[in-house]
Formats: sequence, structure tokens, C-alpha cells
Amino acid sequence: MILWYTLETSEIRKANIVIAEANRESQLRYKRPIVGFGVYMNKDDPTDTRFFLKNLSNYPVAVQVNCNFRIDNEEIRDVWPEYAGLKYWNLQYRQEKEGHFNWLDLYAKWGILTEEKLKELKSLDPNYAVDELIKFFEISKSLSKPPQLTIDIEIFCRNDLGSSLFYPPDHYELDIYREAWIPTVTSDKPYWEFNEMPSGMND
Repeated sequence: MILWYTLETSEIRKANIVIAEANRESQLRYKRPIVGFGVYMNKDDPTDTRFFLKNLSNYPVAVQVNCNFRIDNEEIRDVWPEYAGLKYWNLQYRQEKEGHFNWLDLYAKWGILTEEKLKELKSLDPNYAVDELIKFFEISKSLSKPPQLTIDIEIFCRNDLGSSLFYPPDHYELDIYREAWIPTVTSDKPYWEFNEMPSGMND
């Protein structure tokens, strides 16, 4: 009888430990900041890029967004602070926010468009402006093809419960002819190997 009682209480204790661990992991998942995000072209204005964030977790989150803009693999510096990890996108429970930027500005920052040319393109109907930009690239003696604009989007989110999550880069390429951001759907390494956050994002 004593042996049976000892075995029974031992099994109950083990079961309680397993249940407690499962509850702890469930609570951690429940408190974890989860954010959906994406980038797409404004259908009414193909020079206007839309970027959205949606809080999918159960608590408010603060999100830092770092967009690594490159043209022909050369980094574009001094971009907007909202997209350089320098500002917080504060999202309440289930809230969604959307920002936007004009990708023509990135070609100006790269130096291929003068301020005068940029103003000229922005004064045109947006659909016509893309055609004019393509023509400008085609007649440019310094270019053999339109420069390739890409974005690597990294986001770091946290909440006031002490939980945080870093999302590895999502890569997009601008298809200037189709007027769309094309996502790269695969990667050379798994997500857990992307563990280095840009400086400033986790301060």
C-alpha cells in the first residue's frame, strides 16, 4: 500500500511539473509581441510605396522598423528616421498602422536624379512619371540598364512585459516595369541564424 502511494504521488508530481512547464510556455507565447508587416505599391500611384504593421499579439507593442535600401547593391544612407529604426511605431492591441514613402526620392539620394529632375517627375501624373523615369534611364549614357532598387526590411518589437522579438530581413525588389515590389520568398539560411540586430534598434 505504501509503495503504491509513493508511485502514485511521484507520477502526480511529474504530471504537475509537465503541466506547469506547459502553462509557463503558453504564458510566454501569450505575452510575446507578434507583428505582421508588409510592403506594397499604391495602386493609384506607382511611385508611392505603402508599408503596414499589424499587432497580432495580446498586448500593445512598440516596433522599430529598419529598411536597408540599396540601389545596385549600394546602400542608400540618410533615409527617413521612421524606416531607419530611429522611431517607434506604437501599436495598441490588434491595431494596424500604415506609412508610405516615394521611392523616387531614393534615386535622388543615390545621385542619379537631380533635385530638378525629381521635382519634374513628381509634378507629372504618377503613372506617366514611371514611364518618364524609364525613358530617362534608357537614354542615360552612364547606365546600361535601370538601376535595381531593393529593400531588406527588419523589425524589432517589444512590449512593457519585457518580451521582445527580432524578425529577420524580408527582401523585396522593385520591378519598375510591372510597378510592383517583388518579395524574395526563400533564404540561404534559416530564420534563427538571423540574430544580429542593427545597432540602435535594441537600445
